[in-house]
Amino acid sequence: MAPASPKLKRHQRTPMTGELALTASAKMSTLTGKLGKKRLIEFSIYNLEEKRRMTIRSLTHRVIQTLVLSVGFCVYTAASAQSEPSSSKLDESDAALSGIPLSLEGHRIVDLSPRMVARIKRLNGDIEEGKPDAYGLPWILEEGVAKYDNTLFTFIGGWEGDKVWPYRISPHFGAHTEMGKGHIGLWEGLPDDMKELWEMPLETFFGTAAVCNFEDVKPVDGKGQALLPEHFANVRKGDIVLMCSPYRGAEQPYLPASTSKWLAEEKQIKMLAVEVPGIVWEVDAQAPSPNNSPTHRNMMQNNIPVTYPLTNISTLKKERVFYIGMPLNVVNLEASFVRALAFEEK
Repeated sequence: MAPASPKLKRHQRTPMTGELALTASAKMSTLTGKLGKKRLIEFSIYNLEEKRRMTIRSLTHRVIQTLVLSVGFCVYTAASAQSEPSSSKLDESDAALSGIPLSLEGHRIVDLSPRMVARIKRLNGDIEEGKPDAYGLPWILEEGVAKYDNTLFTFIGGWEGDKVWPYRISPHFGAHTEMGKGHIGLWEGLPDDMKELWEMPLETFFGTAAVCNFEDVKPVDGKGQALLPEHFANVRKGDIVLMCSPYRGAEQPYLPASTSKWLAEEKQIKMLAVEVPGIVWEVDAQAPSPNNSPTHRNMMQNNIPVTYPLTNISTLKKERVFYIGMPLNVVNLEASFVRALAFEEK
């Protein structure tokens, strides 16, 4: 018995050749005569839409393939950096490469982005309450319907008359990456060569990360202590720095101006990423410019993005992991929501 023909998936198409193509052509001619110009136009529009959908699916498939290859390569780099002994003869951020595995086997994936539970207004007017982020900022959504195909979507931001949040929301709600004059351009004393978030190369947002858990920086008399360069002994030049502590409220350690300047200019870190609560990573936010917010200034004037508020950094066991958190590629967007991940060797 001949094997049954495999069923084609909805998005698959087979080319027409020979007699089949001629038959289809004849049927098209008949169809044209019967349906008239209006139906032919509709048929052509549908055919173009189908081609567009197939192109989008093809591009999506290629993007996914590229991401898998990139993550596999970068996880190997992180593993190499973890296992390589330090040497004064090598650059601190270098790691030996030999072979590129395409598997994440042997690594634990840790989600560093806290889950946001949005407050949403349904089509019937019902409201489902949500949960704000670590700074008390909520995600607000409202259901809508696309009339052309009756699909649902959600508007982002509050609606007029809402007692909880009647405003639009910005990309600073929830886990996000921020940088550039688009964010702090109203402050005095900034250099002219600051880059914007969308101008940074992709490798800015992934790479080997130093995990800095400041559990040993204990509060004194109920007050959090300053984080000093000696507390960052595991940070290498060019690292992404992941910060956390088990302390809360007034007991949280804080990042003084001198240390953030040292991280930016001496260690030349690639990104600062912070679990919140746990670290007071910015001080003097209310001071008059140009003496305000030294962490923002020290990082962003050196083209170093800041990512926060993250979670689960405190669950990481290794001192070095691979981090990835990609922002949206949108010109004029000074910050972007991110899904931050850490790949930790088991």
